[in-house]
Amino acid sequence: MDPVSLTPVVFSLVLPYLQKIAEKAVESLPEAVGKVWDVVKEKMTTKPETASLPADLEKTPDSAVVQGAFQYQLEKLLANDDAFAKQLAELVEVAKNQQGGSTSPAVLRARAGDTLAQLGDPRFNADLWHLPTDENFGFVRIPAGMFLMGSDDKDKQAEDREKPQHEVELPEYWMAKYPVTVAQYRTFVENSSYKTNDERALQGNLNHPVVNVTWYDALEYSKWLDSELRKVAQEKVGAGEKHSFWQELAEGKLGVTLPSEAEWEKAARWNPSPNGRGQGEGVSYIYPWGDEFDPEKANTDPTGIGTTSSVGCFPAWGHGLYDMSGNVWEWTRSILGRWEKSGHKIIFGYPYNGSDGREDLVASKDFTRGLRGGSFYDQSGNARCAYRGGGSPDYWDWDFGFRAVVSPVLPS
Repeated sequence: MDPVSLTPVVFSLVLPYLQKIAEKAVESLPEAVGKVWDVVKEKMTTKPETASLPADLEKTPDSAVVQGAFQYQLEKLLANDDAFAKQLAELVEVAKNQQGGSTSPAVLRARAGDTLAQLGDPRFNADLWHLPTDENFGFVRIPAGMFLMGSDDKDKQAEDREKPQHEVELPEYWMAKYPVTVAQYRTFVENSSYKTNDERALQGNLNHPVVNVTWYDALEYSKWLDSELRKVAQEKVGAGEKHSFWQELAEGKLGVTLPSEAEWEKAARWNPSPNGRGQGEGVSYIYPWGDEFDPEKANTDPTGIGTTSSVGCFPAWGHGLYDMSGNVWEWTRSILGRWEKSGHKIIFGYPYNGSDGREDLVASKDFTRGLRGGSFYDQSGNARCAYRGGGSPDYWDWDFGFRAVVSPVLPS
């Protein structure tokens, strides 16, 4: 199947049945997909409402139910793109199953996400700068408390810059559940007249993470969003809103910015209740989901997608955040090191201390800024939660993005 030929309407024909195939665990998914694809291509030029399954696929369990569902969905979805978009969003934003995996293959979810971008993604509100429709515009609460930052010897890929593993105490903050998307960043540029460093940042599928942004681009977006959300917060509080998120934004106690390395890492890996019962000492996983790498759980090079994917195509873990591992590198506000004649020198090592100058937002561009999470282009080592990447703040690349955080305002 050539993904280039998957138009929204054609995909709407085939996708519901592909999901049924995944649920029924058909022995050869690619073979089954090919057979259904042949049916779809034929019926697109005749009568779509009469589409049926190839005879040999009708031997699968509950074939009559599957065929009936396929034909019903085909008719309904052809008549209503909005209904299809909502169903497609449910498939794209896959939930964890009982075994801790996803219910459909990563490449299939990525293709579904691309189609969703063309139809209009119902997970985001175009009237509110394309932020998520969720409570608090998609900012997820990360509770105050201690977590273990960095790597220990159990991680065989750990580097010296990640050691020693140590305790860090952080106040409550709110992390964006997704990286900033193309639609969100484009809205910022259009509304603020900001001159982005590279026009390619404004291109591509609207529900993919923005790329080709510098650290300065990311910081300016955060400042703009801070101003807009503060206005919303003041209106909400004036109307009687009691939620601390909005009250503290309105009062200036919280602000939108880029996450520190510590905030990013805690949100990505810390599970305060690994036994699932609200008890236990907590654990810092190597990856958001655990200590073993799985290419079906993050968009990395071994996954095989080969480019960015729609945000939320991979399961959320821990605090309910998506794409903390893979998809795009994410800028943090923290200084990592500095370029010298001999090369890149790490200045701020561990233990982490947020008061030692590493969170200086006006430092010279000679200082590098932290990048976290790895990307679609990276192997498992760079996708580890503790891996400390870095780059010059005026540098950009095809896999550099960011996400925002709402956290206590730093003293000026």
